[in-house]
Amino acid sequence: MVTMSDQQPRTPGPEPPPASTRWQPGALPQNTQWQQQPTVIAPPGTVVPKSPGIAVIASLFLPGLGSMISGNVAIGVMILCLWLASWLLTVILIGFVGVFVFWVWGMAQAYRDAVSWNRHHGMIS
Repeated sequence: MVTMSDQQPRTPGPEPPPASTRWQPGALPQNTQWQQQPTVIAPPGTVVPKSPGIAVIASLFLPGLGSMISGNVAIGVMILCLWLASWLLTVILIGFVGVFVFWVWGMAQAYRDAVSWNRHHGMIS
C-alpha cells in the first residue's frame, strides 16, 4: 500500500515564457521555442493527378459531380441540370429514359474528363 510519505513531491512543469515573448495580437513571436514551423505537404508547383475511379464513383452518386471535380465544371453542371430535369419529366414517363441516360453519360464523361486532365498535365492514368 502506498502512503503519502512514500510519494515523491511533484515537480512543477515548464514555466510560461516571460511577458515580453508572449504572443501579442497581430504579432508573431520571434525565436521562441513555441514558434510553429510551417508544414510543407508538396513542393510548390506540384500537380496532383485526378483519379478517374473517384470521378466515376462521384458521378455514380450524383451525375455530373465527377466531371466537376475533374475540372470540367460546365459539362458537369449541364449533366446535373439535365438529370434533374429528367426527374421532373418522370411524370410523363419519358423522364425515366433521360434519368438513366444522363446518369450513365455522367459516369462516362467523368472518366474521360479525368483522363484528359491527366494527359493535358503530362500524367498517365
